[in-house]
Amino acid sequence: MERHAGGRFLDYAAINVRPIPLAVKKRYARQSALPVENDIDAILKMGLRVMACKLAQHAGKIRHDPAATAAMVIKLAEEGSGGCYRLSAFSAGLSGRGREAESWSRPAAAC
Repeated sequence: MERHAGGRFLDYAAINVRPIPLAVKKRYARQSALPVENDIDAILKMGLRVMACKLAQHAGKIRHDPAATAAMVIKLAEEGSGGCYRLSAFSAGLSGRGREAESWSRPAAAC
C-alpha cells in the first residue's frame, strides 16, 4: 500500500476482536468466505498502532457495528496523531461491559 501511495499514510490498523459464532463461520465457509485473521505482529512490524475493538455485528450477515465503529473513530480523533506510542485501553461503554477497545503499539524511540 505504501509503495502505491508514495509513502507511509496510515497510523493505525483497526481489527475486530468480537468473536464470530461457529454457526456463522460455517455458513460463510460454505460460500468459501473466511474471516480475516488478525496478525498483530505483522501489523506492528509495519510500524502501525493496532486499535482492537468489538467491531462486528452478527445480524444475519457479518457487518461492521456502526456504533462501535463510530466510537473507535471518535477515540482516534481524540488521541490525535501526536505524542508517544503507548499501551492504552479505554472504556467506550458500547455494550455496558466495560473495556471495549484497546490499542497496542511499540514505544516511540524519542519519547
